[in-house]
Amino acid sequence: TYSTGSMKVTRSTDNYSGKYCYYVTSTAKGNQQYLTGSSPYTYPYAIAMVVYGSSANATQFDCWGVDAPSGFFTTGGTYGNYTLTAGSDDCSSSDDVTAEKVVSIGAYVTRKAVTTSNSVSYTNSSYTVGDIAPFSSYSTGCGPDGKAYPTISAPGAVLIAGVNRYDTSNYPSSTSSSNADEYMTIVNHSDGSRYGSMSGTSMATPTASGIVALWLQADPTLTPERVKAVMQSSAIKDTYTNGAHAARFGGGKLDALAGLQQLVSCGPTIITSPQSVSFGNVVMDETAQQTLNVKGVNLEGGDITATLTDESGTFALATTTITAIEAAEGNDIAVTFSPKTYGNYQASITLKAEGATDVTVPITATALLRTSEPVMLEADTTQVTANSFVAQWTDETSEANVQSYTLYVSKKPEIPPVQLLLSETFPTSKFNAAGTTNIGSSLNNYMDNSGWTGSYLYLASGGIRFGSSQRAGTLTSPALDLTQSNGKLTVKFTAGTYSSGYSSDTNCSFRVTCGSSSQLFTIPNTTQTDYVVVLDVEAAAGQQVTFATTASRKRVILSHIEIYAGDATQEAASAPRLAIVEAGDSTYRTIEGITAKSYEVSGLTTAGIFDFKVQAHYIDGSTSAWSNEQRVELREREAETWLRGDVNLDGQVNVADLNCLVEVIMGLRPASDFDRRAYINDDDRVDVADINELVAIILGL
Repeated sequence: TYSTGSMKVTRSTDNYSGKYCYYVTSTAKGNQQYLTGSSPYTYPYAIAMVVYGSSANATQFDCWGVDAPSGFFTTGGTYGNYTLTAGSDDCSSSDDVTAEKVVSIGAYVTRKAVTTSNSVSYTNSSYTVGDIAPFSSYSTGCGPDGKAYPTISAPGAVLIAGVNRYDTSNYPSSTSSSNADEYMTIVNHSDGSRYGSMSGTSMATPTASGIVALWLQADPTLTPERVKAVMQSSAIKDTYTNGAHAARFGGGKLDALAGLQQLVSCGPTIITSPQSVSFGNVVMDETAQQTLNVKGVNLEGGDITATLTDESGTFALATTTITAIEAAEGNDIAVTFSPKTYGNYQASITLKAEGATDVTVPITATALLRTSEPVMLEADTTQVTANSFVAQWTDETSEANVQSYTLYVSKKPEIPPVQLLLSETFPTSKFNAAGTTNIGSSLNNYMDNSGWTGSYLYLASGGIRFGSSQRAGTLTSPALDLTQSNGKLTVKFTAGTYSSGYSSDTNCSFRVTCGSSSQLFTIPNTTQTDYVVVLDVEAAAGQQVTFATTASRKRVILSHIEIYAGDATQEAASAPRLAIVEAGDSTYRTIEGITAKSYEVSGLTTAGIFDFKVQAHYIDGSTSAWSNEQRVELREREAETWLRGDVNLDGQVNVADLNCLVEVIMGLRPASDFDRRAYINDDDRVDVADINELVAIILGL
């Protein structure tokens, strides 16, 4: 096994943002040894989240690792059947920094090389002096509070400081590390004093703390808010803080002297906290508020004026004037955001005071649509027939915000269109060199899934070789359950020929078989190429897939396998449709582009039992979750008790009934308004043929 233990997933609602939060708790232990004779292999384990939906832009997911000292998010890539989205360092700041009075510190590089006590120099090649340290976390405002971190950056890589020469517990057992900061490296102790080098935000933070301690000596009344403001208003700006990693520096590089000068001898100065106002996400038609603290230092007199620049007209200031007395103590300005339409918004506040440099505070916000998940209603039994029913649902979302609905109907039990049954990745940790031993009888020691069998199979670098100079090779999968396959099996594999030096090892025939269905491929050369085949199979358990070469010295190396129940080559719809389109057969149906809140589904399996649900697509490109699921049992409808042609049920068959049919055909009214009475010719749809039939009835023909 790759890992042992358990996993638990729970859901709650965030008190701050109102969004759903999912917590994945894992007690799994990775790095389990998988023994093969005397050579054990060790594996880590990974947890992946797969998001299902019809709109790629529907939702943003922010994920953090908590209490996972050896875990990390991948840089993407393909793992088995899944192509994972690359993780991002953005929003990686610790949740501790989000506390209101916390000053968060990033780390930048001031040194990349050290020389140890034995006169050996080491360099960390991943560092650039002057730039942000690669390990320094940050946030551009992607979290639920919409704020950016860190406050400022300070020297954190590589720092040298004194260590206790009598305490050897922290001394490295070896000073041969190729990285200057991998361990605390003893730099110099020739005079009996010892110094060590280390890196981290844990080095940058005490640097900043010492600077703030000096500032507090100059001004003991400093508050955390004022400290942040002084840090950012006096920060060093250079090509790095303004470059590609600008967001990771926060307000810039901490300048101890400039900050101190600002505190003790600065001229008229306006200081704000924060330096920018971010509302994050706000639902349209709601009003959100943020607070901007404004402080005046050494003002020459007069007031501070606040001017709002806002082309959208969605922001407002509670006050536009702060008196000199209020400014000296620091005064809050309430900023409100009241969006009427969805989208991204920007504005700014310009603060002015006599003798002081103008200060501009940017404002950003995003307005979201007000939406509500649709609710599927029980099927109206009066509208159920042997092979049709009318699905109806409610939705509190404004009709103006809904682009369309997608209705999904499936025969009980729901048949998944595609299901990954197994994949084989042939990792280089096991398939790492060409071998001469036939491993056909010991495949369980090598394959990701147990139960494979075969003959004349050999190790290859990153794959498995089929056949020898004397024999063809075969590989047969474990037993597969194809009961939910809809009679289709998809096999994807990657293969190339064996580079043996023999001209015969080119244009090799390679066959994929399941039951009585098979397909023959020609593998032309050593280039590992992707292939796919969809086979017609028996929808039953116990099926197996066999891969085989067809002759000796026609050798093939297989480096990847994926086997699916169902046809995995069908492309999903990329966007909600504006016209109604149905897909499926009598056992399931997907209907896209519905604009009403009801739809009649016909042509289903007679007397079948079906589950159905609906999903909304909104005008901003997002998509709701699927609604609750309902179930309907189709049956023969009871004999009609109304007069044939009496669509409006007024006891007469006349032009008024004809008008009702015209309204249905033009889409002004759903056919369900008239029960089965609108289906004059009883073909389960309302069209011109029904009008012709009704005219004939009215005319007595």
